[in-house]
Amino acid sequence: MRIFHSTVSAKVAVIVREGFKDDEEKYFSDFAWRGVWVSDRPVHTEGAPGHVLVTLEVPAEVFEEYEWVQDDAAYRGSLIPATILNRYGPPQLVEHPSIS
Repeated sequence: MRIFHSTVSAKVAVIVREGFKDDEEKYFSDFAWRGVWVSDRPVHTEGAPGHVLVTLEVPAEVFEEYEWVQDDAAYRGSLIPATILNRYGPPQLVEHPSIS
């Protein structure tokens, strides 16, 4: 399955060279979660100048294992640990995304 990750353009070379690194944030909760936020389609990053998308292929089972189900979202999101995500890289820069 093809997945997408939004990041700042300055980090793309590091991600491609060294792999993803876990972020820790309170994704939709009061608890801090660790991983790399990815989606099943390019997601628009309003008000985020300098952001770019990278993509890679992962097995659907990996995405589903870490998926965050959001009934009202127009896309599917998953918070995958970097150690797992890096098994399927390196990611590629999305040149002309079709953003939702």
